[in-house]
Amino acid sequence: MKHPIAPLGALMLAPLTVVLPSAGSSFAAEQNASSPDRWTFGDGVSTVWKIDGSQLPHSDRIEQGGRRVGQKVWHSINADGTLKLERDVVWPSLRIIPNDTHGSLIQHYGSEAEPQITLDAQPLGPLKILEIRLDGTLTFTG
Repeated sequence: MKHPIAPLGALMLAPLTVVLPSAGSSFAAEQNASSPDRWTFGDGVSTVWKIDGSQLPHSDRIEQGGRRVGQKVWHSINADGTLKLERDVVWPSLRIIPNDTHGSLIQHYGSEAEPQITLDAQPLGPLKILEIRLDGTLTFTG
């Protein structure tokens, strides 16, 4: 059975489990004292950050793994709400160094991999992010 290589936007990732500390734990108390709450539980199995501007600028990294591919996504949201996105896509079964678990094929994608949206042949401009949703896929809404 052949498995075609999918374009970057079509990579299917396995559902992600997020474990949050309980409110009474010492880790949760340390986190609440130093950083605002961003993520809340959404519908079903989703986790959502509704961006209101008071928590910006902010940078974070999310790692996702699937059956044959994984990715690390670095996202930064500037004070004006614009998004900067970079990712490393990792194919663990494709080894570039034999018998080395850290020798997987990794491809880095920066802003050059983002689609350029135009209107009347003019760039639309940077997207202002309003929400980030994590439900097995990572979705930025603006």
